[in-house]
Amino acid sequence: MRHVSHFAIHLHNNAGLRFLCLYARILATMIADPQQADEALLNAWAADTDNYGLADAFADFAAKTPHARSLAERWLTSDAEYISRAGWHIMAQLALNDAALPDETFAAYLPHITAEIHNRPNRTRQ
Repeated sequence: MRHVSHFAIHLHNNAGLRFLCLYARILATMIADPQQADEALLNAWAADTDNYGLADAFADFAAKTPHARSLAERWLTSDAEYISRAGWHIMAQLALNDAALPDETFAAYLPHITAEIHNRPNRTRQ
Protein backbone atom coordinates (compact mmCIF):
# COMPACT_ATOMS: atom_id res chain seq x y z
CA MET A 1 0.00 0.00 0.00
CA ARG A 2 2.94 2.32 0.66
CA HIS A 3 3.86 2.15 -3.04
CA VAL A 4 0.34 3.17 -4.07
CA SER A 5 0.47 6.18 -1.75
CA HIS A 6 3.88 7.14 -3.12
CA PHE A 7 2.56 6.87 -6.68
CA ALA A 8 -0.51 8.98 -5.82
CA ILE A 9 1.69 11.72 -4.35
CA HIS A 10 4.01 11.58 -7.37
CA LEU A 11 1.05 11.69 -9.76
CA HIS A 12 -0.48 14.65 -7.92
CA ASN A 13 2.79 16.59 -8.18
CA ASN A 14 3.63 15.69 -11.77
CA ALA A 15 1.49 17.29 -14.47
CA GLY A 16 3.23 15.34 -17.24
CA LEU A 17 2.44 12.03 -15.59
CA ARG A 18 -1.19 13.06 -15.03
CA PHE A 19 -1.38 13.98 -18.73
CA LEU A 20 -0.02 10.56 -19.77
CA CYS A 21 -2.46 8.77 -17.46
CA LEU A 22 -5.35 10.71 -18.97
CA TYR A 23 -4.32 9.74 -22.49
CA ALA A 24 -3.87 6.11 -21.44
CA ARG A 25 -7.44 6.13 -20.12
CA ILE A 26 -8.73 7.69 -23.35
CA LEU A 27 -6.76 5.14 -25.40
CA ALA A 28 -8.38 2.36 -23.38
CA THR A 29 -11.80 3.57 -24.54
CA MET A 30 -10.60 3.38 -28.14
CA ILE A 31 -9.21 -0.15 -28.05
CA ALA A 32 -11.62 -1.90 -25.68
CA ASP A 33 -14.25 -4.17 -27.24
CA PRO A 34 -17.69 -2.64 -26.60
CA GLN A 35 -19.38 -6.04 -26.97
CA GLN A 36 -17.32 -7.39 -24.05
CA ALA A 37 -18.17 -4.54 -21.67
CA ASP A 38 -20.63 -5.38 -18.93
CA GLU A 39 -22.57 -2.94 -16.76
CA ALA A 40 -20.16 -3.33 -13.84
CA LEU A 41 -17.21 -2.25 -15.99
CA LEU A 42 -19.14 0.65 -17.50
CA ASN A 43 -20.29 1.87 -14.10
CA ALA A 44 -16.73 1.64 -12.75
CA TRP A 45 -15.33 3.58 -15.72
CA ALA A 46 -18.12 6.16 -15.42
CA ALA A 47 -17.32 6.68 -11.74
CA ASP A 48 -13.66 7.21 -12.68
CA THR A 49 -14.30 10.02 -15.19
CA ASP A 50 -12.90 13.26 -13.88
CA ASN A 51 -12.83 15.59 -16.88
CA TYR A 52 -14.88 16.31 -19.96
CA GLY A 53 -12.43 14.87 -22.49
CA LEU A 54 -12.41 11.50 -20.78
CA ALA A 55 -16.18 11.65 -20.24
CA ASP A 56 -16.75 12.18 -23.96
CA ALA A 57 -14.32 9.43 -25.02
CA PHE A 58 -15.91 7.08 -22.50
CA ALA A 59 -19.41 7.96 -23.70
CA ASP A 60 -18.42 7.27 -27.32
CA PHE A 61 -17.29 3.82 -26.18
CA ALA A 62 -20.33 3.19 -23.97
CA ALA A 63 -22.69 4.18 -26.79
CA LYS A 64 -21.43 1.16 -28.76
CA THR A 65 -22.23 -1.33 -26.00
CA PRO A 66 -25.43 -3.35 -25.63
CA HIS A 67 -26.09 -1.43 -22.38
CA ALA A 68 -25.93 2.05 -23.91
CA ARG A 69 -29.56 3.09 -23.67
CA SER A 70 -30.29 1.72 -20.21
CA LEU A 71 -27.15 3.24 -18.71
CA ALA A 72 -27.66 6.57 -20.46
CA GLU A 73 -31.19 6.79 -19.06
CA ARG A 74 -29.82 6.17 -15.56
CA TRP A 75 -26.83 8.49 -15.90
CA LEU A 76 -28.80 11.45 -17.31
CA THR A 77 -30.02 12.37 -13.86
CA SER A 78 -26.79 11.72 -11.98
CA ASP A 79 -25.58 14.46 -9.67
CA ALA A 80 -22.03 13.64 -10.76
CA GLU A 81 -21.19 16.18 -13.46
CA TYR A 82 -19.19 13.93 -15.78
CA ILE A 83 -21.51 10.94 -15.41
CA SER A 84 -24.54 13.01 -16.38
CA ARG A 85 -22.51 14.49 -19.24
CA ALA A 86 -21.72 10.95 -20.41
CA GLY A 87 -25.41 10.02 -20.22
CA TRP A 88 -26.44 12.90 -22.46
CA HIS A 89 -23.51 12.26 -24.81
CA ILE A 90 -24.59 8.62 -25.18
CA MET A 91 -28.14 9.76 -25.97
CA ALA A 92 -26.76 12.07 -28.65
CA GLN A 93 -24.72 9.21 -30.12
CA LEU A 94 -27.78 6.96 -30.16
CA ALA A 95 -29.84 9.69 -31.86
CA LEU A 96 -27.19 10.10 -34.52
CA ASN A 97 -26.23 6.48 -35.08
CA ASP A 98 -29.09 4.13 -34.15
CA ALA A 99 -31.59 4.28 -36.99
CA ALA A 100 -33.76 1.67 -35.23
CA LEU A 101 -34.70 4.18 -32.52
CA PRO A 102 -37.57 6.46 -33.59
CA ASP A 103 -37.41 10.21 -33.02
CA GLU A 104 -40.14 9.85 -30.38
CA THR A 105 -37.57 8.08 -28.18
CA PHE A 106 -35.60 11.30 -27.93
CA ALA A 107 -38.51 13.72 -28.10
CA ALA A 108 -39.65 12.29 -24.76
CA TYR A 109 -36.58 13.92 -23.15
CA LEU A 110 -37.37 17.45 -24.34
CA PRO A 111 -39.60 18.34 -21.35
CA HIS A 112 -36.87 17.11 -18.99
CA ILE A 113 -34.27 19.19 -20.80
CA THR A 114 -36.47 22.28 -20.76
CA ALA A 115 -37.25 21.96 -17.06
CA GLU A 116 -33.89 20.80 -15.71
CA ILE A 117 -30.97 21.82 -17.90
CA HIS A 118 -30.54 25.28 -16.38
CA ASN A 119 -29.89 23.76 -12.96
CA ARG A 120 -27.41 21.14 -14.11
CA PRO A 121 -23.61 21.42 -13.75
CA ASN A 122 -21.72 23.29 -16.46
CA ARG A 123 -20.22 20.26 -18.19
CA THR A 124 -23.60 18.56 -18.32
CA ARG A 125 -25.10 21.52 -20.16
CA GLN A 126 -22.49 21.60 -22.92
